[in-house]
Amino acid sequence: MEPIGDAASLSRSVYLVAMVFILFDVEAIFLFPGRTSSQFAVVRLREMMIYIAVLLVGYLYLWKKAR
Repeated sequence: MEPIGDAASLSRSVYLVAMVFILFDVEAIFLFPGRTSSQFAVVRLREMMIYIAVLLVGYLYLWKKAR
């Protein structure tokens, strides 16, 4: 098939939706507990909280920038 148009003609919202999908896809990995020792579970919980905090900071930054 012959391509129609230019790849650069895609709007930025398509890229933003893709990035948000990837971010929340990575976050979904933390939801599966798996078989772990209690010590590893504490480390995993701490990493999950750090990841969510980074997402929250980015979200708040974008929210303030959009206003």
